Formats: sequence, C-alpha cells, structure tokens
Amino acid sequence: MLKVRCSGEKSARSYIAFPFCFLLLALMQTGCFDVPKSNFLGESRPPLTFAISPERGPVGTLLTLTGMDFSAIQTVSIGSGSAILISQSTTSLVALVMPDATSGPVNVTSRSASFTSSAFFGVTATGAPATQQGAKLVGAGGVGTMQQGYAVSLSADGNTALIGGPNDNTNIGAAWVFTRSGGVWTQQGAKLVGTGAVGAAAQGYAVSLNADGNTALIGGGGDNGGVGAAWVFTRSGGVWTQQGAKLVGTER
Repeated sequence: MLKVRCSGEKSARSYIAFPFCFLLLALMQTGCFDVPKSNFLGESRPPLTFAISPERGPVGTLLTLTGMDFSAIQTVSIGSGSAILISQSTTSLVALVMPDATSGPVNVTSRSASFTSSAFFGVTATGAPATQQGAKLVGAGGVGTMQQGYAVSLSADGNTALIGGPNDNTNIGAAWVFTRSGGVWTQQGAKLVGTGAVGAAAQGYAVSLNADGNTALIGGGGDNGGVGAAWVFTRSGGVWTQQGAKLVGTER
C-alpha cells in the first residue's frame, strides 16, 4: 500500500500503487499533486514554433509557421502588429502579414496559452511595379465578346489571378485563373463556369480570391432573371473544382 498524507481538510487516503494512472488521478482529487491539465484533461498545450517561412517580406506575404499544437491557435501577431490567420492544422498555420505588422518575433495565442517565436520576421517595403509584366492576359476557351477583365482579383502573394468575363457565351459568363511562376503568367485549367445557372447568369460579373489563392468566389448577378447567384471553386493540386451548388440567399 502507498499512503499519501495531505494538509488541509481532506484526510489521508490509501491507494494501491497499481495501475499508476489510478494513483495519479487519486492524488489529483486529494489536492496533493498538481498535474498540468493539458496532459490529462485534453486542454491545449502551449504551441511550439520550430520554423517560419519566409523570414522577410512585404505586407500581404503569406507567412507559414511549422511546429506543434497549432490546431487551437486563435490569434497571430508579428512584432507589434497583427496578422490574419488564413489556415491551420496541428503542425502548421498560414497567416497574412497586415499593414500594421512590424519587424519582430511572431506570437501565436490559443485560448489558454501563447508562444513567441525566437525567429524574427522582417517586414520589407513594397515598391510599385515599374513595368508591365508580360503580355496582356486573355483566357482560352472564351465564346463571343467575353469582356474578360470586367472583374479581377489577386491572391495575397500576387501569384494567382482570377479574371471574370460576364459576357462569355451569350452572357452565361465565366472566369479564368492564371498563375505566375518566374515572372511568367500561365492559364491554370479551363475557364470556370458554375453549374445550375439559369439563363444569362453573367458569371464573372464579380470575382474574389481568398488570401492563399485556393478558393474562388464567382458572382453572377443575372442568374435566374436577375435573382443572381454565386459559385465557389476550390483548388487542390492545381485543379479547380466547384464546391457544392450555387449560392442563393433565402431572404431577399
């Protein structure tokens, strides 16, 4: 028998020293032994950062942190400024460098813990482009007078472009994705046309990309006689796929 005596109102208790986990739980109940809750009760432990990439860049940079226990992260800051959390998993997260970010360590916080990286991220100046990069972008597969460029959107790193053409194929509309590599822009896949459109939907009248460029939202204000709708496409492995049915609000 293993006896443990504690001061206070609770009396000493005896426990069989087998199995060991029962002993620890018993000690915790008596108040004699303080074990961090994160080890036994499933609460999140302090996140640990092993690396950040890149180590410097302008506002709009997508910063990747790799480490452990990132799934519960709620906020990210860089230096004395903020960053927007874009995506996360247990071992990594991606954050967007915001205009108020300053050069300094990266700090991540969860509901119950925080961690400041020993590595610094350097915020660099953003210069305006001095020259046009390549030729004009015209997507392949268009039908008629597409009005490509009526609406455009760029990812945060500037390497993915979404271009709307609401007049394509007699105003059914479409959108095209281009990606940049080594300063060269290339169309990625076929034009995007959402399914379930009714009439001259004018898809591409409004377009938007999320920060990492992997989610595209394409608006079609002319769908169903002007009721309008929007379509969501996601990219995986360079392939774009419509995600679910078109979006139409239930209250107008």
